[in-house]
Amino acid sequence: MKSKLYWRRLKEIIAYRQQVYLLAKKLNEAFNLSIFLTDIGSAGSICFSLYLVANSDTIITTLNFSFSSFILIAFTFDYCRQGSRLAEASGRLQTVLYNQQWYEASPQYRRLMLNLLQYAHKPFILNGFNLFNLDMTHFQSVMGIAYRLFAFFQTREK
Repeated sequence: MKSKLYWRRLKEIIAYRQQVYLLAKKLNEAFNLSIFLTDIGSAGSICFSLYLVANSDTIITTLNFSFSSFILIAFTFDYCRQGSRLAEASGRLQTVLYNQQWYEASPQYRRLMLNLLQYAHKPFILNGFNLFNLDMTHFQSVMGIAYRLFAFFQTREK
């Protein structure tokens, strides 16, 4: 009886994991455009906010544009960090499954675990139209783009 309950619970966990993966895939497909546009908008907004900070005349306008720049950078950092966390969490699943000593279990359990290991091989990564992955490397790229745009506008003015 205990074995049947165990197998039923294990199948529920597998079904739940598949539902979460499919839901995440649908989420990525639904928000591809918004992720892409937010990314472009963030880099441009950060650039122009920094440009306004560099060219403002008063302390009040400098603080105002500095605050908006900080908020934009924090927002970009947060969504890139969450993308990294999702990729790391889904990437650890294979390691967790492998470290369970599944090779000492029954043949039925070993087959199931091998299938799960193959299924968990590729981590889930949020992306924008498969052009970029949302992770901390991408955050570094966005900040680099914003800085290059800022430097371009600063040199064009002089």
